[in-house]
Amino acid sequence: MDEERIRSEMLESLDEELEMEISSSTSSRLSTKRGRASTAFITCFLIPREEVPHPRVMLPETVHNSDYLRGPIPKELYVPSVY
Repeated sequence: MDEERIRSEMLESLDEELEMEISSSTSSRLSTKRGRASTAFITCFLIPREEVPHPRVMLPETVHNSDYLRGPIPKELYVPSVY
């Protein structure tokens, strides 16, 4: 198959020091999406992560306004209760 030849030529031409992950997927659309999702998932774990130091955020006290009235919310903005 031509795709196999192209893939093998590409892999042979790569630098040996380069790490590469190959996801196997067939030509079906669902399998390709799963392969891409798996690749993204694995790639996220290859990136080193560490805690980023940041100053503590101090928020002001909430000011309650007794004159505030919330207007009616349009029906299309309500999320139906499932449980």
